[in-house]
Amino acid sequence: MTTVRSNSGNREPGSTISKRLYLGLIAVFFIGTFSLYGYWLSQSRAQLMLKAETDANNLAWVLEDHLETTLRRVDADLAQIAGRAVEERINLRQNEGRRPGWTNFLASLRVKLPEVSVYAFFGPSGDLLYASDSKISPFNVADRQHFKTSRDSTSEGLVFSDVIISRSKEEQSISVARGVRDERGNFLG
Repeated sequence: MTTVRSNSGNREPGSTISKRLYLGLIAVFFIGTFSLYGYWLSQSRAQLMLKAETDANNLAWVLEDHLETTLRRVDADLAQIAGRAVEERINLRQNEGRRPGWTNFLASLRVKLPEVSVYAFFGPSGDLLYASDSKISPFNVADRQHFKTSRDSTSEGLVFSDVIISRSKEEQSISVARGVRDERGNFLG
């Protein structure tokens, strides 16, 4: 009698180990690959964050430098305007005869500094006396805080407004003012 053996129940002992080893190696490969990819992503993110911080700091430095330069020029221009006003003993009321000279003087300062939309001189009551743009209609700023601060303070420093709607150009702006006083301390504008 012959016995037939079936191979279905018999497996080679090494085949199960080989499959497990093969699956284990594949799993290690994928885990290693994903770990390296995760590390690469985190390093890339860290580098991008560092670059963004550096770029932001550089941009802030440039803007700060530009703003500081602009404010120094505005301060110098306002000091020059104040000096001329005291020199000419500017009247408390607008003098039509002086208007073209003042308009040209203020316009010449304005041309040199494009960040400034208008230079203006207001009398002690807040009425517009002279402006760098001759087309600006007269208006009053006595109700504006920056004017009140300039009028009421004895300091010669700059005074900044909040963001306001400019009455001369009807657009958002920040006014920079300097109180002008004669040698006796009288407020001229």
